[in-house]
Amino acid sequence: MAIRICISLVAFIVCLEVSAQEKWQKFISGLERRDMSLSISGSGGVSYFQYDTKAIDNQFPTGEATLQILLSKRLNNYFWIETGVRTGIKFKKSPGYDYDSSEVPLEAWLYDLMEVDRSLSTYNHFMFGVPLTIQYQIMKFQVGIGGSYRHYSVPKNNGNPNDVFAGRNEAGLFGTLRYPIAAGFKLGVDYYYGLVNVHKLGTMISIGGPGKISYNTYSRVAQFGFYYTFGVKPR
Repeated sequence: MAIRICISLVAFIVCLEVSAQEKWQKFISGLERRDMSLSISGSGGVSYFQYDTKAIDNQFPTGEATLQILLSKRLNNYFWIETGVRTGIKFKKSPGYDYDSSEVPLEAWLYDLMEVDRSLSTYNHFMFGVPLTIQYQIMKFQVGIGGSYRHYSVPKNNGNPNDVFAGRNEAGLFGTLRYPIAAGFKLGVDYYYGLVNVHKLGTMISIGGPGKISYNTYSRVAQFGFYYTFGVKPR
């Protein structure tokens, strides 16, 4: 009796696997008939800040890792339109300032940088994004340019009301460069150039006069990753 149950269970699992494979092949065939492709990628790199004032030097570099699923539509032999979803994590870094010391650098409190440092050194920040690019085939290289939306979730038990990234939305330019290394596989480089001010405080004390002077802070992200593509592939 037990042997029959085991045989039936194995047969059931095999049938499920065959059915899943058939459905997957049907899905890929449907993409190919529509001149479309599906890509999955994983990438990692560094994110940092850039300011519209030269008075600040600290760019607060942090590690960032991303997984993405991309859907592409071929427009002709050279151009594709591509979109998808990106999900990732901005890893927390080591504190840049000793907050228990009375010798915190002038730059830190003058430009609200202590709050930025606390935000990035207290929590990991999870990110969701939607890129939209036009891809162009140049020989074996695939070059893409467009834009991307990014949203940072609020970390669990976030006790920092001035968290720079928690709940923030931003958008910017997004570029890609990919090169094939094997059937279906590509190496790629992505770069995000933020256009939205991400610093909630963003003020500095005006030494030359009363009040404060505002400045803007923008995200920059550079990543290196691997891509695998199903369906119709660029030449």
